[in-house]
Amino acid sequence: MAYRNCKLLALTVLLCMLIGTEKTNALVIRKYFPVHQGNFWNFSRTDKEAFSTWSINGSLWLKNAGRVFIMLQDNNRLLCMREDWEGLRIYGEFGPDGFYLPEQPLLFLPRVIDTDPDAAPIEASASLKFYTDTTGWKNFQHTGTETRQITFHMQGYADITAGSQEFKDCLVIKKTVTNPQGVSTERIWLAPNIGPVKIITEKDRKQNTLCLLSFADRQKEKQESFHLQDYFPLDPDTTWTYQDQNNKLVTVKTKKQEKARLIDAVTTPFEDYTGDVFYYYFDDKGLRLAQTYWASYGGCTAYPPPEQSGLVLPAGLSLGSYHLSLSYPRSYGWPNMVQPGPTRPELQYSSIILATEDVSVPAGQYKDCLKICSFFISDTATIQFESLRIGYLWLAKGQGIVKQEMLTMINCAHPESINSIYDVRFWQLKKVEKSNGAELAKVPAPINN
Repeated sequence: MAYRNCKLLALTVLLCMLIGTEKTNALVIRKYFPVHQGNFWNFSRTDKEAFSTWSINGSLWLKNAGRVFIMLQDNNRLLCMREDWEGLRIYGEFGPDGFYLPEQPLLFLPRVIDTDPDAAPIEASASLKFYTDTTGWKNFQHTGTETRQITFHMQGYADITAGSQEFKDCLVIKKTVTNPQGVSTERIWLAPNIGPVKIITEKDRKQNTLCLLSFADRQKEKQESFHLQDYFPLDPDTTWTYQDQNNKLVTVKTKKQEKARLIDAVTTPFEDYTGDVFYYYFDDKGLRLAQTYWASYGGCTAYPPPEQSGLVLPAGLSLGSYHLSLSYPRSYGWPNMVQPGPTRPELQYSSIILATEDVSVPAGQYKDCLKICSFFISDTATIQFESLRIGYLWLAKGQGIVKQEMLTMINCAHPESINSIYDVRFWQLKKVEKSNGAELAKVPAPINN
């Protein structure tokens, strides 16, 4: 008993010492920016009609950093982040044109901030190496270095209204970033247990305001729900023509239905413009992928029984919901379906159903499209890299994907290998045609109960 009392006293003294090391005005702000998988924030903007989205979906093993989660922002900007005792820090920034790797983690938000507005700001700096594709053949090289200096200054508390919601006791922080391109500032209102509800950015005397429209509200009892089959048609002999970011036309088409090689399912083959073919089918759980033919090496991945096929999207799409599916296919030769060796990749599909949004593309106007954050990653123990695809999809009722902003990345584990970004897709639908040349009629989305 005496030993237990001494141990309890020692722990109490240690706790008091730890508490005493914090400043009286120090505030731990971790709960003001929750970073759980499936969290998202949709913002209105003053500079354009379309809304912005920040979403947390997926993770990867980043060299010299370990496991980091991904926060996806506009224009396929990926922030690879991790939370530690310093705060929320960035270990990599990836985008369509290249990526930055900081020599030391870059502070996104500090863990603790002084609540006294007259206190000295928190200062941080980091040197970042920039990698770009210099040849056009996915051969990324170190092409530059930049230094960023960041300050965080507490500006007080505020109650604000964003959208139609009122948020109490928001923490207001001014963030200033100085780099070779100039100086930019952000004033950020952070609501407890919710995150950013308002952001005012300024650079080169231009100001933009983002106000929260919706977020991942786990306490909301009822959300609008939609049937996936209404938004992802598996009609055979259909061609979708898209206009890409370079104003070129690319096509995706479905073929005649055929039976899967290893499981009892009738699939609809989707042939991508790359030559890859994805064999989809629906069951009561949602959209499944029975097998994939990979044109780059002439092989396929498929699911031998009793393995479950990969669940790409759930049958019911509820606004605000987060879905994750793991599956374990095998690699085979094609069309003989002979296994070349003991391969067992792990595939992860995860998605966040973000909102409904009206979309204007070359094919026309589409009302109430479902905006989805989609993440896929393939990891094999025998291969020294991960292949991942992430971005935003817009699905229109009766039409399928009418708009997408996606990129694919190879994340290398070998110390001497450099990551690469490829297959960047900023696609907008140009037209949809059946095999007889007829265009699919637009189907308006109904008002859900």
